[in-house]
Amino acid sequence: MDYHATVTPEETGFEIRHKEEVRKLAGECVVVLENDGVLPLEEPCKVALFGHGVRHTVKGGTGSGDVYSRSVTNIEQGLKNAGFTVCTDTWLDKYDKVLEQHRAEYRQRCVKKAEELGIATSMVMISNPIGNPALPVPTEAETDIEDCDTCIFVISRDSGEFSDRKYVRGDYLLSEQEAETVKILARMFSRTIILLNVGGVIDTEEIVRVEGVNALLNISQLGNIGGDVVADVLLGKTDPSGRLADTWARSYEQYPCWQDFSHNNGNTDDEYYAEGIYIGYRYFDTFGITPRFHFGYGLGYTDFEIEPVDAELKGSEVTVKCSVRNIGKRSGKETVQVYLSSPSGRIDKPFKELAAYKKSALLAPGQTEVLSITFDLVNFASYSPDDAAMLLEKGIYVVRVGHNAGDTEPFCSVEIKDDIKTVQMRNLFAPDSEFEELKNPGLRENSEGSDLIPKDLRFVLDPSSVPCRNVDYTDERPAVEDSRKDEFLTFDDVLSGKATPAELAAQMSVKELATLCVGAYDSAAELNAVSAVGCASLVVPGAAAESPEIPSRKIPRTILADGPAGLRLQPHFMADKDGKRIAGGEMLGEFVNPFPENIPEGAVDYYQYCTAIPIATALAQTWNPGLIEAFGRIVGEEMKEFGV
Repeated sequence: MDYHATVTPEETGFEIRHKEEVRKLAGECVVVLENDGVLPLEEPCKVALFGHGVRHTVKGGTGSGDVYSRSVTNIEQGLKNAGFTVCTDTWLDKYDKVLEQHRAEYRQRCVKKAEELGIATSMVMISNPIGNPALPVPTEAETDIEDCDTCIFVISRDSGEFSDRKYVRGDYLLSEQEAETVKILARMFSRTIILLNVGGVIDTEEIVRVEGVNALLNISQLGNIGGDVVADVLLGKTDPSGRLADTWARSYEQYPCWQDFSHNNGNTDDEYYAEGIYIGYRYFDTFGITPRFHFGYGLGYTDFEIEPVDAELKGSEVTVKCSVRNIGKRSGKETVQVYLSSPSGRIDKPFKELAAYKKSALLAPGQTEVLSITFDLVNFASYSPDDAAMLLEKGIYVVRVGHNAGDTEPFCSVEIKDDIKTVQMRNLFAPDSEFEELKNPGLRENSEGSDLIPKDLRFVLDPSSVPCRNVDYTDERPAVEDSRKDEFLTFDDVLSGKATPAELAAQMSVKELATLCVGAYDSAAELNAVSAVGCASLVVPGAAAESPEIPSRKIPRTILADGPAGLRLQPHFMADKDGKRIAGGEMLGEFVNPFPENIPEGAVDYYQYCTAIPIATALAQTWNPGLIEAFGRIVGEEMKEFGV
């Protein structure tokens, strides 16, 4: 078997290089939620560390979102690498013992349940995530540390497949122990910093209401080098210019339709999305609800001033130009956010929607940059069931610019004199059940503030600049017929442009086509594996899917891998001297399938350790497409390395 994996257990050059790249980039994922000036720290110091995430920093998601890296730099190690002295080993060691017992009991429960159900232990673990044990609340003795006035409390949450978030303590809410720990640490230390090592929103009210909490950061889950990234952020070596990609409410009850979400109404089989278009900031804006932290919010370590420069309407494209000036004392980046308020007509609409955004360069104190930001009004047409069409309704479209969804000002406007159809479609599928969706309550006029816009920035759209596209529906799919029977087509012909994929498919047999569709489904059986999860590829163990090659047609083997935050591959596998895989090494969460006791002579060890980059919600917090592309290149290089 021709494996792409390495045969050395040593850390590879690409692993080292990719960790360095992630460390350089990932600081932009971090969002500063609160900071009274304590951050950045002037220099490394003695620090008291508490929380699950200190030594067990969550690097990313579970299930398909997991990445098996050779090593994970936790927050404790990252701070030590940066020169900090950690002075809470006693508490950290105590928590490790609690966690070890928690994990042992969890494994025992899963094994017992698997035996009762007659299924694999890994399947039980999938549907029953381990969670974290109760946190030992620090005692006076553990917090009374000589010459140490700085503490960091890391609040962590696992996130991933097979388990919805729950409105309970220890999940969306702080656990009782976490809430009590915040109060104790804020009272005992003059500098108290809270880090949220979370993949999604959690309640922060029991943090921000505590007097003595000096800083609150959403560090998210930053991959396998996260500890070093956090240390760089705390010391100001990198700029935490992240902005929230969600609205963080003041209470769970502020979110729309919370009563019916998932477990809350006892029905996890059917979900009725009665909130309709009113998701996140669209709901809070339109319904007049003030959250704790707005969509797009983030402080960074400096302040910025955004001023209008000019605007232009060209066809249906709107371009706004504004200056961004760093009015603070440190270098930093700002994200200018452009929102559009569409007119209230026949079609229900929120107060405003994000239309475009752009992030500045790293600006020194006093430095200014002019940003030009463009969006197309056509993208904000709404669907009209009565017309079976996308419509730009007549009225005034107000363009708003600002720092976040809760801090914008009217910039320019575009008037549309009559309704314009942008796409003509057909209504094909009637709802299979009726339910009532939220509608705009009319608390705010979408044209609010348009009278303040200078006359030279009030534009009128020429309707001839917006053509209507008619969707061509195929009522009956035509049969694919071989029109080149005198030739034997291959995939090379498709790559060179001599044939189309349809022409190649027309020549292939039903068996060949079925082989491509089904893939290497029997790989688990070949290994006598207890589960097909993680066994879907013979050539790249741990990959999610593999379609076999068809040599006669020169169709290569295609291998697909899970991994929104890096490749999820089996990190260590073995093969006999003839290249045949030896069962064992398959991983899923806490489960690891052991290798057989009697390894055949001449067996070869193979390694596929991959880089865990920041999770998707962390990447979204950068508001930086170029930076996200750089992370994508890291994953792409490892795909080429391992043949994915």
